[in-house]
Amino acid sequence: MTEVIFTKTKEGLITCIELHGHANSAPYGQDLICNSITVATQMLGIGICEVLKIEPEELIFKPEIPEVKIKLKAFHAVKAADLTNTFFEYMSLFSNDYTNYLKMGVHNEKN
Repeated sequence: MTEVIFTKTKEGLITCIELHGHANSAPYGQDLICNSITVATQMLGIGICEVLKIEPEELIFKPEIPEVKIKLKAFHAVKAADLTNTFFEYMSLFSNDYTNYLKMGVHNEKN
């Protein structure tokens, strides 16, 4: 199962996105659910880094494990909000449709 965790500020800004695990809906290389998650995540990373020219506070992309982490400073989270909110909505819809393959969680920052 793939797990995606969003960290939000008290204002609702997404400051961190973490993904772990394989969907395991089909053999490796044929898993369309895992592929869909990977493509959406890559588009998010390209949008943040290449289009918006934001350098994340922390960026991990290890597709072989798989593990992804995109951590943004609060002022960058404002600039990236349209992208991160779109990704959040996509993952919400996807997790509702594929509950056996994708688990989604939200952590709220303490401060």
